[in-house]
Amino acid sequence: MDNLLRLFEYDVAYRYHVLELGPATIDAARDLALQHPLRAYDAVHLATAWLANQELVRTGKPPLSFICADDRLVGIASATGLLTDNPHDHIP
Repeated sequence: MDNLLRLFEYDVAYRYHVLELGPATIDAARDLALQHPLRAYDAVHLATAWLANQELVRTGKPPLSFICADDRLVGIASATGLLTDNPHDHIP
């Protein structure tokens, strides 16, 4: 278990881009939850991706892919304009 924790901490430090949860994300999560049947953490998850995608597109970078194994959340993400993928769709 210690090895898994070290691997996770390494990934957080060097492989992931960790986004802060700020007022803009909370506002976007609230707006998305008012428009779609979202649970609170799903709204935050989606709002974070939605805002990050807006920044990527605004700066001319490739769009973000929203990857989630929850079909309902993937459908809502797609409805907001995000590219989506469900890893369950790739299991033989």
